[in-house]
Amino acid sequence: MVGAAVQKVSVEIGDYAWVTDELTAFRCIVATLGAAVWVVEPWNDQRRGNLLREDWISLGAAGALGWSVSNAGAGASSQINNATADASHDGIVESDTGTTGTGRSTLYLGVDGIVTPAAGGLISAEATVRFPVLSVVAQEYISRFLFGDSLVLADHIDGIYFEYDRLTSGNVWRCKTAAGNVRTTTVTAAAIAAATFYRLRVLITSAQVLFYVDDVLVATHVTNIPTGAQRYAPNMRIQKTAGTTVLTHLVDYFQMRLVTAATR
Repeated sequence: MVGAAVQKVSVEIGDYAWVTDELTAFRCIVATLGAAVWVVEPWNDQRRGNLLREDWISLGAAGALGWSVSNAGAGASSQINNATADASHDGIVESDTGTTGTGRSTLYLGVDGIVTPAAGGLISAEATVRFPVLSVVAQEYISRFLFGDSLVLADHIDGIYFEYDRLTSGNVWRCKTAAGNVRTTTVTAAAIAAATFYRLRVLITSAQVLFYVDDVLVATHVTNIPTGAQRYAPNMRIQKTAGTTVLTHLVDYFQMRLVTAATR
């Protein structure tokens, strides 16, 4: 777009507008029609950002980025499941609870490598996920996606994440920010159905976290956003809480863009 960051009718978060005379990129961070908000993207300055993308077009759950796996309980595991791939979802990674009543499996990239940006920086992250079978009274599980710091605890001490916890809130998405083991939780109206892909996205700044499900804003958090030593990393985990049936969640891709407030 020449001369200004002009909004298109179908603008989405993450869209770019280019001011060609300055070779500057603007990225959309709020996509409300008629009131879009754009930020300058330090596109060419690698000292102010990075982009991670994982599509699991691979032979193992480590993928291209070298994900680690933490399992507990008989049969708990994470592995490629391309039998569930289709023309719109290539490369699928599956995490299983195993048959232990408290079995769990976590895919993660470290536990404390990300610091929430200072004012002027941001993190945008998303994943597309699916549950083949939903939780029920006799076979309960909890799934968490995007960012956290725990591999073994009942919940994250520090993190920013979506959660599916049927026993607590039913078949809807929950949005959580956690800082120092204190959490802000929003129980959304965004329903969860079996065998359905959902696009989960967060936009993180120093002042707020916006949560989106399938491009719909479902929560805004301004409290318990991790700061300073309260650090986190990409973390996607399924945890069994009742029963001995193997339960599963699927992840199609993960993507994160980080823009720091200052050059590093």
